[in-house]
Amino acid sequence: MIVLAVILPRLTLYSGGFCTNRRAWAHLDGLELADPEFLAADPVDLLGADVCTDILQQGLRRGGPQEPVAQQTKLGWILSGTINLTSEARSIRTHHGDVDLPEQRFWRQEEVSLTAAPLSADEREAEDHFARTHYRHDDGRYVVRLPLKTPLPDLTATRRSAARLLEQMERRFAGDAHFCKLYCDFMREYEVLGHMSPAPSLLAAANPKCFLPYHGVRREANFSTKLRVVFNGSSSVPSGESLNKRVRIES
Repeated sequence: MIVLAVILPRLTLYSGGFCTNRRAWAHLDGLELADPEFLAADPVDLLGADVCTDILQQGLRRGGPQEPVAQQTKLGWILSGTINLTSEARSIRTHHGDVDLPEQRFWRQEEVSLTAAPLSADEREAEDHFARTHYRHDDGRYVVRLPLKTPLPDLTATRRSAARLLEQMERRFAGDAHFCKLYCDFMREYEVLGHMSPAPSLLAAANPKCFLPYHGVRREANFSTKLRVVFNGSSSVPSGESLNKRVRIES
C-alpha cells in the first residue's frame, strides 16, 4: 500500500501517552495490537480516513462502560473510545508587576502640597461657619453648629407629625411609668446641658420654625443608657422639604 506522508513539526497538542492500568481491560487480553506500546508517551502517526477504510477488517471487541473498543485492521488491533481517566492538570500562574508604582503612588499621596488649591464659594462659607460657631467643650471635644443651606423653606407643617408622635408617647407613658420616668429624666438633662431651651410663641414669625419629631427606645440590656431618644430630622412637609435636606452634608 502506497501512502502519502506529510511530516509536520506540530499538528495538535494531543499527547499520545498516559498512565493507567491496562490489566483492567480483560477484553483486550490476547490481542495483537497495532501499537503494543500505546501507553508510552511517544510520537504518534496519524492516518487519513482514506487509509482507514482500506485497512479495516472484520472483528470488534467491546468492554464495559468507559473502556476502549478494539477494532481489527491489517496492521493489527487498534483502540478507540473513552476511558475512565481523571488527569491531573498542572498549571503555573505568574504575575509581573511594577513594584515601584505602588511606592510612587504612596509618596505622591503623602506629599504635602506647598500651594493650597483655591476654595470654592461653598467651601469658604463652610470655613466661615466653623470659625463663627465652634467652641471647645470641657472634655476637650470641639462643638460646631450644623451648617444649613439658606434661605430655609417653610417647615412649619412638621408640627403635625411631631404632635402625632408626642401623643403616641404620652399614651405609652400612661401604661409604663418607668419609661415615663426615663423620658422625663432625659428631657431635664437635655435642658440642663443647654441642648434645648423653651421655644418662643408660635405666633412670633421672626425666625423659620421646624418641629423635630422624636421618640424613645428602651434598652434594658444596656447598663449605662436605658433609654435612647431618636430624633427624626427626615420628617418632611408636603413639598418634600425636610431639615436634613437643608444641612450642608458636603461641608
